[in-house]
Amino acid sequence: MKNINPSSMDALLNGLTGNVSDTQTEDNKNSKNETARRGRKKSEVKMERICTIINAELMSKVRAIADKENIAIKDIFTKGLSLLVNAYEEKHGTIRLRQPKKGDVESVFDL
Repeated sequence: MKNINPSSMDALLNGLTGNVSDTQTEDNKNSKNETARRGRKKSEVKMERICTIINAELMSKVRAIADKENIAIKDIFTKGLSLLVNAYEEKHGTIRLRQPKKGDVESVFDL
């Protein structure tokens, strides 16, 4: 039979019964503060995740560039799309973005 670490067992039982020590409470507070600091800052650009299909050879080349230059693939795509959008706007004028739809939860709660 394996030996049970008494401090691990105490932590488990305290968690199940709701008896949390001051040390554990402080650890949880510190953990929450670190998480809050790592969150998105208001000055950062809002990012959006997308999914698409791309030519396999082209994607291999993008991966090779990212690896060789030690940059993120998302940064390569962001730069490439920015260049395309800027070229389009030079030719056709500034693109007007739609205002958020009425009742948009993100705009209501500033998310």
